[in-house]
Amino acid sequence: MVLIKKVIMKAKFILDLTDPDDVRQLKLITKAEDMSFVLFEVVYNLQKKARERFEIYKENGRLPDGVNDELDMFYHLLNQELENHNINVDEL
Repeated sequence: MVLIKKVIMKAKFILDLTDPDDVRQLKLITKAEDMSFVLFEVVYNLQKKARERFEIYKENGRLPDGVNDELDMFYHLLNQELENHNINVDEL
């Protein structure tokens, strides 16, 4: 029989809320989850939504040439930046 011991890890942040830098740190800490949700949405869902909308514009003859190429370039650059900063959205 294998027993698995659960380890609970905690972190404590001590911030001086009269210090503007610490206030900024607090905002970063408290908004990190929201930012990860937005980043996930941008990486995985926004491109699909944009392409669906582009199809409607294309059907109506209102889609400028090269828009899809520009969207591809934007996502290529976005993914490059994520990689440069070692951010794996799947880990968020």
